[in-house]
Amino acid sequence: MEKTTSQSDWEIGQLYSTAWTHIKKHKVLWLFGIFAGASSSFNFNSSRSLDTKDIEKFKDFIPHTPSKEAALDVLGAATSPLQEVLNHIVSGIPSYFYFILGLEIFLLVAIGVVIAFIAKAWGQAALLEGVQTSLADQTPSIAEVSQKAFTHIRPLLWLSVVPPLVISLGFILIALFGMVLFFVPNGFVKLIIGIAMVIGVIALIWASVSLTFAQIWAPRLVVVDKKMGKDALFTGHNIARKKFWAMVLLGIVNAIAGFFLFGVPVAIVAGIFVGGIFAHGTNGTLGVSLIIISGTIFILLILAYSLFGGIWEAFKTLVWSKAYLQIRGKYEQ
Repeated sequence: MEKTTSQSDWEIGQLYSTAWTHIKKHKVLWLFGIFAGASSSFNFNSSRSLDTKDIEKFKDFIPHTPSKEAALDVLGAATSPLQEVLNHIVSGIPSYFYFILGLEIFLLVAIGVVIAFIAKAWGQAALLEGVQTSLADQTPSIAEVSQKAFTHIRPLLWLSVVPPLVISLGFILIALFGMVLFFVPNGFVKLIIGIAMVIGVIALIWASVSLTFAQIWAPRLVVVDKKMGKDALFTGHNIARKKFWAMVLLGIVNAIAGFFLFGVPVAIVAGIFVGGIFAHGTNGTLGVSLIIISGTIFILLILAYSLFGGIWEAFKTLVWSKAYLQIRGKYEQ
């Protein structure tokens, strides 16, 4: 990556000012920012108490099989009603059922991963489309932006899956070569393989860094210039190579701003909590009060960050998109 000596294509203060103007004007960008930066998790938890009569009735639904005694030998005698039910269930389930169950779990996980990647691609496309509409001095709408976002899912999926997968496979291959070293008796061959591994690791680390910078521009090339994934990646790499140090500086400024917005409040709350722990030894009332206050503020911060995190995501997208519009077409070759 080379450092350009040309006049700066953007001023960070101007980028921030423009982003702030648009983020205040178009609140719909907050929603797209929240969706683009959000991660969801599901937790299914249920319980029910059973008495002995319930257990006996439940056991009648499961036929007795010859394997029941073998299962009881493995699991041991029931020490509770719940364990007795579990023993009875295991003894009545055919062995092929576990294979089917494992296959279903695998398919559900695979489908979940695919849906997650598609949702991520759509969220990224919707946010970029909304930002682009805003920077064009138009008002983004949820319906219009959402519809346009679907046309970019395929190339954005390629960008989020294929390049990281290739680099991951490279690291796996190097790890396999490392395992081979233990079985190669020849010292000279070990040396050659070791040198090749070091070179490979350095190359992959450099490729990872290059990919990180290229991925800043590639999605914008997809949304703004309608490029496909592969073309967008290589074009983004060319831009990142020529604007490397300017990108580093902008990234550092974004990181510092994010730290003050999100890191400092958490650090203050942590300080109050630690102060409460130390104060508890000399003044129990003060210590407990500080701990309660820090816990309350921390909960409020979590709730607030769900909103402000989306706003910050939209703000950073505005900053980088505005920067891209100012260099569009200048460094693509």
